Amino acid sequence: MENEKRFVFYEYLLFFWQKKWVLLLLPIILAAAAALVSLMNVKGYEGKVNFYTSSLNINDELTDNELIENMYKDKIDDNVMFSAKVLRKSRVQFKVIGTNKDSVEKQLEFLRIDFSERLVNAFNLRKNLTEKKLNNFTKQLTSNENEKEKINAIKWDQLTESEKVDVAQAMTKRADIIAEFTRDINANEKDLALAEEPIVYGESIEKNKGNVVGNTIVGFISGLFLSILILMLWKYITFAREQGYND
Repeated sequence: MENEKRFVFYEYLLFFWQKKWVLLLLPIILAAAAALVSLMNVKGYEGKVNFYTSSLNINDELTDNELIENMYKDKIDDNVMFSAKVLRKSRVQFKVIGTNKDSVEKQLEFLRIDFSERLVNAFNLRKNLTEKKLNNFTKQLTSNENEKEKINAIKWDQLTESEKVDVAQAMTKRADIIAEFTRDINANEKDLALAEEPIVYGESIEKNKGNVVGNTIVGFISGLFLSILILMLWKYITFAREQGYND
């Protein structure tokens, strides 16, 4: 029986530190290999165009990835790949990938013009609806304020107790309606004051880089995991040999 207690975890850490060149070298080699293979397989061109869809809430068809892609699925040439991505609120990016630069440019130009027109039309429609709502709310507010003035003009000393209760309730109800219309008017006025039209704020065509960064990261992580397995097996074999010699 051994008198000396062995700290296995500490021994493994110490062994890993002594063999740290293995722990670092293999991940670097696999990451470099993954990057090289990715670069060798990269072909063609990648075009991107970014849209600002406006500050107003337009219909979902122009702000949803799947709906946008479905809208253009029959309008894109078969020799290119098209994808849409909502980057964040009011920001949409189109991506076109193909082997021929002219084809990518042609499709990107079509998408830029067509989608810009759709955005502008949707923006104008939403703006017009907001203006109509504002006008309607303003008319309703004026009408209710006039009714309130008529109620205020009633002489209380000529009313019965029952009539006073009815008038008080009518005044309260009218005040609530006026407050609601005032909030609606303020919200619509704010939307119109801050309304920003849709724009194209970025467009580029460059050599397709593929997924070099992603593959490199996967290669590094795989190498690190493999290094740990190799070092654990190495340590286990070394420990087994030591035990064999001691016996």
